[in-house]
Amino acid sequence: MQAYLIVLPKQGNDLHGTLFNALRQAGIKDFLPENPDRKSIVFHANGKHIIARINGVLENSPIPMISETLNVNEGDRIRGVVTLSRDRKVLIAPKDRAALIEKLGRLLKTNENHKYIRMTDDDLNEYIPYLFAKAGLVDVQFKPSESALNHQRLTKRNKSFKTVDINFEAKIADLGAFEQAWIKGIGQSKTYGFGMIRAVVI
Repeated sequence: MQAYLIVLPKQGNDLHGTLFNALRQAGIKDFLPENPDRKSIVFHANGKHIIARINGVLENSPIPMISETLNVNEGDRIRGVVTLSRDRKVLIAPKDRAALIEKLGRLLKTNENHKYIRMTDDDLNEYIPYLFAKAGLVDVQFKPSESALNHQRLTKRNKSFKTVDINFEAKIADLGAFEQAWIKGIGQSKTYGFGMIRAVVI
């Protein structure tokens, strides 16, 4: 499995703003929605830096890139960590939706059909096996721990996410699904710096 990394200084807890402002200032257009060859990107904060994984070489980029390879096969066991948001977006219940429509006197906008819930450790114990199964991983052992970032803040949206690190061991059952998860991340809010799997073969 092949990808590329870029490393940028972390400026506060708005990882999304810091990363995409830097890409825009560097004239990088690989992530624009209208780009037919748009690349995927996932990222996380590591101490004083933001580390981003990209599925291809950036065109005419002044930002240095580092090649990253993970040599794995189906049946291999891996150990790693992934940072997730404790704030999970879920659909509001039908009765709550009906009540809100009656209160507002109109149909709901797309963003009004959802709410964020803060997952407890019990919620995580139910959610993580499902999430990792989608990533082609089985026989998962995991332990939540406080993330060093603690909160991920979105300056423009005046919103913050509570973060949690999931330390895990697992077996790769579906290499294709795992490769997609490694490249594109897992879970919700990947655009904002969640879901990047950092793993090594045991």
